[in-house]
Amino acid sequence: MLKKILYHYRPINLFIVCVTQLVVLTFLIQNSNSVNCFPIIVFPAIFACTVIITISGYLINDYFDYSIDEINKPLKQRLSKDSLLRLYLFNVTLGLVLAIFIANEIGNLFYTLIYFLATLLLFLYASHFKRLGLIGNVVVSSFSSLVIAIIWFVFKVFCIPIQNDLPNTILVQKVNKESILLLFMCFVFLSSMAREIIKDCQDISGDSKFGLQTLPIRIGINRTIFFVNFFLAILIIVSCTWIYATLATMPIYKSVILVLIIFTIIYSMIKTNKAKNSEDFKFVSKILKTCMGFGILYLFTLSLPS
Repeated sequence: MLKKILYHYRPINLFIVCVTQLVVLTFLIQNSNSVNCFPIIVFPAIFACTVIITISGYLINDYFDYSIDEINKPLKQRLSKDSLLRLYLFNVTLGLVLAIFIANEIGNLFYTLIYFLATLLLFLYASHFKRLGLIGNVVVSSFSSLVIAIIWFVFKVFCIPIQNDLPNTILVQKVNKESILLLFMCFVFLSSMAREIIKDCQDISGDSKFGLQTLPIRIGINRTIFFVNFFLAILIIVSCTWIYATLATMPIYKSVILVLIIFTIIYSMIKTNKAKNSEDFKFVSKILKTCMGFGILYLFTLSLPS
């Protein structure tokens, strides 16, 4: 039973979500002249709430794709559809309680609305948007960027500047954090877009039998690869911009990670154009996940002393 639950929860992906938000928070703290104006428990609670939202998205997606996954992932041990639905409702309820707690702690009920919108968006993605090709890819990639945006939003709105007359408390502005975070959000969105399209290519066999209108089904694998290359090319441009935005103030060794990112992107482009079957596309998907890991690592290095 535990093995089945872990399969649906995707613990590695949940770990990446937590690490991403923690790295973003660390980056903001180290590069801002501000202090928290609410209990420190709020950010761990936001991490937990984001994880619960993500889990709920996985569960409802697996619920709607149950029959499709019997073809695309026949060897995986899964819970029953009824168990998935019950577990989904439990997680949604647990997340709502946590969202209300967070809203109460920061004195702003708007956060609860964000929770409802995020949960609804992932439900609609699983039930409808996923079957509409590129629209579904945009929705899930946007959610990946929102994982970063919510930490930025809470930090910016609910943290106050440190006054200059406070001794020994001023933090030096090391980088333009707004530009860096915007580039990072673009990086996450584009890499997620490319990876989601690749995953559609990987699952084309099962998806086509159930009438889904994913991009590779609608326009074919060869034309879909063109879209993947397009997003990866923009991703290279964003990564190069990232280098330009930080190289002047950062030690060169930190930009080595961006070189690895660019190399990984180029390698994924080569492997995508050579991909012939589901296993080939699965390998490219893993490369792109590694690329995202390098991006998170680079943002973390920007939080370290120069």
